[in-house]
Amino acid sequence: MQGTITDMQRKTAAEVSQPKIENRNVLPPQKKEAANLPEKRRKIDYFLFISLATLFLFSCLMPFKIEHYPEYVDWKTISLLSGLFVITTGLRLSNFFRYISKKMVKRVKYENTLALLLISIAAVFSMFLTNDISILIVIPFTLSLTSIIKNDIDKLIILEIIAVNAGSLLSPIGNPQNIYIWHKWHIPFFVFMLKMFPLFLTLFLFLLVLTLLILKKAPLLYHGTNNNLKTNRKLLFTSIVSFVAFILSEELKITVYVLPVIIGVYLVFFKEVLKKTNWSLVILFIVLFIDIHMLSGLNIINNLLHFLKLSRASNLFFSGIALSQIISNVPATFLLADFNVNWTVLAYSVNIGGAGIVTGSLANLIALRLVDSKKIFMRFHIYSFLFLLLSVGIGFLLLFVA
Repeated sequence: MQGTITDMQRKTAAEVSQPKIENRNVLPPQKKEAANLPEKRRKIDYFLFISLATLFLFSCLMPFKIEHYPEYVDWKTISLLSGLFVITTGLRLSNFFRYISKKMVKRVKYENTLALLLISIAAVFSMFLTNDISILIVIPFTLSLTSIIKNDIDKLIILEIIAVNAGSLLSPIGNPQNIYIWHKWHIPFFVFMLKMFPLFLTLFLFLLVLTLLILKKAPLLYHGTNNNLKTNRKLLFTSIVSFVAFILSEELKITVYVLPVIIGVYLVFFKEVLKKTNWSLVILFIVLFIDIHMLSGLNIINNLLHFLKLSRASNLFFSGIALSQIISNVPATFLLADFNVNWTVLAYSVNIGGAGIVTGSLANLIALRLVDSKKIFMRFHIYSFLFLLLSVGIGFLLLFVA
C-alpha cells in the first residue's frame, strides 16, 4: 500500500515538474466545423435514411414491383447530377474560390459591406456549382473568418443560405430541381435563364435591401490575417475544362460519351475528388425517383393531385410551394412533373418553396448541419419565412399579373 502511494506521489511530482506544452494545432470550435467537413456531411444522411425506409416499406407492401424499380429512375438525370457533383467537387477542392474570397475580404472595412460581398459571391457560385456545393464552399469559409475577424457571423451565415437558394434558381444547373426540369422539358440553357431572370433579380435585390436593414455599418474588428490556402492549378484547370465540356455535351445530347471520359480523368489524376464527391446525394435522388413513382401510384395521392387541378397555373404554383415545405422541393418537383405541367410555373414554385422551413431545400439542411447551432436554427426560420412570404407575392405577380 505504501509502495503504491509513493509511486503515485512520484508520478504527481513528475507531472508538476514538466511544463505544460500548449497544443498549437487545436482549432477554435467554429474553425473545427470547416475542418471536419466530411464528418459533418454525414449528419445529413438521415434524409437518405427516411427515403430508404420509405422504399423498404413499399417493397414489403408491393414486392411484385421491385423488379420494375430501375424503370422508375430517370438515369439521364442521375448521370447529369453525378457529373456535375464530381466536377464541382473538383472546383471546390482546388481552393480557388476560397482563395479569391479571402483576398477580397482583406479589402473590406465594414460588416454590411462584407455581407453584401459574400452574399453576392454565394449567389454567383450557386448558379454554376449547384446550391449544395456552394454551401459546402461558402459556409466553411465564413466559419473560418472567426480566425480573422471578431464580429458575430450568425446573421451573415443565414443571409448566405438564402442567397444560395435565390442565386441557384436562375440557372438550369443551379440546383437538382432545375436540372431535372431542364432535362425533362429539353429547355435551351439560356431560354431557361431568361424565364427565371425576373424572379431572380427581384428576390436578389430584396435580399440586398434586407441585408442593409439587418446589418449596420459596423467596422470589422480584425485579430489576424492568416491565409495559407494555395490553389491547385492543375485540378482547377481540369475542372473548368470538364465543366464546359460537360455542359456542351448536354446541349449536344452526347453526355453518355463525355461523362465516362471525365470520370476517367479524375480517376487517373485526381482520385481524391471522386472520394470526396457526395455520392450519398446521388443515391438519395435514385431512391427519391422510386419513392415518388410509388407514391404517385397510390390512389389517395393520385386522387388528391387530380383534385388540385394542377393544369391550372395558380393551383400548381401554390401546390408546389406547399409540397416543398412538407417533403422538400426536389421530391415535390419529381412528383408534380409527372402531371406534364407548365414547367415555368413549376420552376418558380419549387424554387420559392426552398425558403421557409429548413426541409424546404436540402441546401438548408446541409448549411445548418455545418453550423450546428440552435441559435442560428431559430434565427434562420425567422428570416427564411419572411423571405418565403415575399417570394410568394413576387412570384405570383410575375406569373399572373405582370
